[in-house]
Amino acid sequence: MEFKELYRSDKYYSVGVDDDTGDPVIEVTITGIAWTDYYFRLTPEEFDRFKSDHASLDDLADRMAYDKGAKYFTDRLIRN
Repeated sequence: MEFKELYRSDKYYSVGVDDDTGDPVIEVTITGIAWTDYYFRLTPEEFDRFKSDHASLDDLADRMAYDKGAKYFTDRLIRN
C-alpha cells in the first residue's frame, strides 16, 4: 500500500487514498511514548460524506485509535 494523503486533521488522523488501488484510507496516529500509525479502509460512503464534512470522521478515527484493529475494526485494518 502506498498512502497518498489528501487531508490532515488536527485530531491525529489523515484521510487519503491507497495510490496502488485508489481505495479510500484513513491513517490514525496513536500517541504516547512511541507514535504509531494505523491504516484502515474507509467505505465509499464514509469517504463521500467526509468530502463535504471533514469532521464527520472525528468519532470514527477516535474509535479506530482506541481499538487499533484488534476487535471491532479488524476487517478494515490494512497495516500498522
